[in-house]
Amino acid sequence: MRRQLPQISQRLAQSLDKLKRPQHESGQFVQASQWWKSLQRNYQHARVEFVPPEIDRDLPIPKGLFDSVADNLIANALQKRGVQPGLRIIASLSLAPRIEFTVCDEGAPVPAASLRDLLLGPVPSDSGLGIGLFQASEQAQAQGYVLQLRANREGQVCFVLQAEPPLSAAEQSPANKDNTGAT
Repeated sequence: MRRQLPQISQRLAQSLDKLKRPQHESGQFVQASQWWKSLQRNYQHARVEFVPPEIDRDLPIPKGLFDSVADNLIANALQKRGVQPGLRIIASLSLAPRIEFTVCDEGAPVPAASLRDLLLGPVPSDSGLGIGLFQASEQAQAQGYVLQLRANREGQVCFVLQAEPPLSAAEQSPANKDNTGAT
C-alpha cells in the first residue's frame, strides 16, 4: 500500500487539476493516426497490446479528451495487473462507422456493488478514490462523447469512449418528444 501512495496522490492531484479546468480544455484537435502513434509510444514498455487501428479516413479527435481517457483506462488496467499478474491489456481505435477507442482486459469484472454508480460519481476502489472514471465520463459528455463499460464479465472487461451519434430528425422533432414523454 505504501508503494501505491505516491501514485494515488499523483492521480488525485491530476484529477483535481482537470476538474478545476474549463470543461472544454484547450480545444486542440489532432489527427487520430497521430494520436494513436503517440499513445503507443507512451505505453511501449507497459506490455499493452495495440490492435492495428481501423482508419479508412483520418479524422481529427479532441486530444485532451482522448489523452485523459486513455491514460485513465490504461492506468486502471495496469493497476489491476498488479493484483492479477500476467493480465492481458488490449487497446483499439476505430473511426468507422463512428469514432471508438476501447481498452479491454482479461481480468476480473467490476464488482456488482460498484456498477450502479460507475461513471456517474466517485466509486471507492481498492486502488484509489474512484474519481478518475467519473471525471473522464464527465469530460467525455461535455465534448459530445460517451464513456461506457461495454463488457463486464470474467475474462473480458471493456471500456469504450465513443462519439455520441447525432440525433435523427425524428428524435429531434418536438412532436416525437410529446408522444414519448421524453424531455
